[in-house]
Amino acid sequence: MKIFPKETDYFELFDKVAVNISHAATTLVACMEHFTNLDNWAKEVHELEEDGDLLTHDIIRKLNKSFITPIDREDIHLLASTLDSNSR
Repeated sequence: MKIFPKETDYFELFDKVAVNISHAATTLVACMEHFTNLDNWAKEVHELEEDGDLLTHDIIRKLNKSFITPIDREDIHLLASTLDSNSR
């Protein structure tokens, strides 16, 4: 048991969320430009959305376990929730 648990780098987690959203957006644009193999595009976008959900759940889970956060807890939760809901 550690006296001081490892701090969560929320900024790194949000960076991963942003990369995932960017990848999903790029994939969606490519789908609209080429408009072929729609099943493959849809599958890839769906998988990226699921990855985004997992990242959001990870942020919220770590937030619930953190005693000290670099910014207000409410702001971290709001940003994670907003990024997740706007990426759909």
